[in-house]
Amino acid sequence: MDRFNVLFVDDETNILNSINRITIQEDFKSLFAGSGEKALEQFQENEIAVIVTDMRMPKMNGLELLEKVKGISPNTVRIVLSGYAQISQVIVTVNKVGVFKYITKPWNNEEEFLPAIHEALEYYKLVKENEIFKVQIEEKNKLYKKILDSNNNLVKNSQKDINYIKVVSKIIFDLKNSMYDGSNNECSTQKHISELIDKVYFQYLETVPSISETFNLISLQPRFDEFKKQKITYNL
Repeated sequence: MDRFNVLFVDDETNILNSINRITIQEDFKSLFAGSGEKALEQFQENEIAVIVTDMRMPKMNGLELLEKVKGISPNTVRIVLSGYAQISQVIVTVNKVGVFKYITKPWNNEEEFLPAIHEALEYYKLVKENEIFKVQIEEKNKLYKKILDSNNNLVKNSQKDINYIKVVSKIIFDLKNSMYDGSNNECSTQKHISELIDKVYFQYLETVPSISETFNLISLQPRFDEFKKQKITYNL
């Protein structure tokens, strides 16, 4: 599996260089941006699992950046890394963009900084897996609904199928009986007609049970046309 991307944003180059040294051996891929504008460009080219940004930056500050990130990539986990620790600003940031962690400068690499990133990556992974699971459940529900609808149609049409079988059976037996009314007394002709009647009847039975719609007796008309050639009368 490809490594997740973690984007670090700070207008101070020395801070980014320090983070690069800290994370170079980690199992995630570190990306860096020196401004909010450059950070947004990274989102156009990469799937960002976690963003770690400074708050006080020129042009676009951290809060403005995270608001935009929330709009374009809502699943990206948001972490603030800042030396600006005014409590009112922290509350505003958390409430507006849903910050996962707020880490103040200077930070402890092993006890605070790296654990926070790993926790954020685990959270992102869980959200991603949950979305995949949700899609799978939705697909299964669609399949189950399709099967249920098919079964419902089968049940709904069963009674109509039974009625049609009765009607067609009567026609077939009447045709059979008409073979012995004295007008058709040649054995070879009777055998041919009998086989023809059986063929039509069993071809019809193969259409039962109906699934999408009930069988229409009119569709039997072409199969009965040959009876006309034999001068056999019937009612359809």
